[in-house]
Amino acid sequence: MKLIYVINSPLPNRMAHGSHVVQMCGALAKSGAEVTLVLPPKPGKANEDIFSYYDIERNFTVKRLPALAFLPYGFPFRFALAALSFGLFLLIYLLSQPGQVIIYCRGEMALFLKLLPNRFSFFWETHIKPAKIGSYKKVFTRSRGLVVITKYYQTELADKFAVPREKILYFPDAVDLSLFKNVNLTKEQLRRELGLPLDKKIIAYAGKFTTMSQSKGIENILISFKNLRQKYPDIYLLLVGLEPGQVPGMKKLLGETSGYQLVEYVPLAQLAKYELAADILVMNYPDDFHYRYYMSPLKMFEYMATANPIVTTDLPSIRDILNERSAVLVAPDNLASLSQGLESLINNPKLGQDLARQARQDVEKYTWDQRAKAIIGFIKERVANEM
Repeated sequence: MKLIYVINSPLPNRMAHGSHVVQMCGALAKSGAEVTLVLPPKPGKANEDIFSYYDIERNFTVKRLPALAFLPYGFPFRFALAALSFGLFLLIYLLSQPGQVIIYCRGEMALFLKLLPNRFSFFWETHIKPAKIGSYKKVFTRSRGLVVITKYYQTELADKFAVPREKILYFPDAVDLSLFKNVNLTKEQLRRELGLPLDKKIIAYAGKFTTMSQSKGIENILISFKNLRQKYPDIYLLLVGLEPGQVPGMKKLLGETSGYQLVEYVPLAQLAKYELAADILVMNYPDDFHYRYYMSPLKMFEYMATANPIVTTDLPSIRDILNERSAVLVAPDNLASLSQGLESLINNPKLGQDLARQARQDVEKYTWDQRAKAIIGFIKERVANEM
């Protein structure tokens, strides 16, 4: 199967979607597809190598198309012009491909793909419900299938937008378990390597601090830590994934509190080591519409892979994967509940071991390879049904 994967994003970058896309391309290729990743140029870094940046196997092809991606910030309609130009060059490129073509895309490029003739079978993976979803009605009918990452979005598309359920595949995000299985170091050895204290109970958060400029609840994690440290002086806070400009703000929020470490962005393999070195892993997403219904955070699956206990806010999107048997679920936007959840694991290591064991078992279902196999099976079935 020849598959063209399209995204209007100048990879590589530090965003979660960048990691998702390249992991999926690699997994689709391992599952037997001949994959070409088509994307726009990256301003200023035209020769930056995707495979080296993400440290992945070179088992798919990368094709960059021209686009007005070099317009300066502040230029009128900069993003719209970049998307429009990339979309036009994409159509020209696709129309030059012979025979039946299977296209898999994310994002707004689906609006261009709906214009293609029927010999093109395209599939749209959608993570974020578009603000003007009415303009995607033609995408719903013209595409061969849709892939979503939450059960709510699957139901919404079927019930509110009359997309046939058989046309929608639900499969959440995933993880590369080898990143964790290949770390042949004990927790103590990891802490020595990473410069972390050996005698502290480490509470860690890993990943970006915002999504689409929305907070991920880091502020309450800091406040909760400050409060708990007065009662439990042996706890230690580890935050991994900061941008350089975020460090002063984090230090200001922590004030005179000691016993923490702030780490800027690190590659995935190094991030896995920090996650494995922790005692408790925390996510504290606010009760925002996007977080509640449309997210499937990569860090959740990474956390599960560590066999360390997880404290997370109780949202429908989280409950797609985690439950009371695999994590401590706390009320969103509730500092007291967050602190109680952390304290329950500080005081009850046995509870943490039981939850972590279940989460580790559950994550075996959510690997990139399994996700790719499910999607390829879905594509073959949908294409065969419409021949």
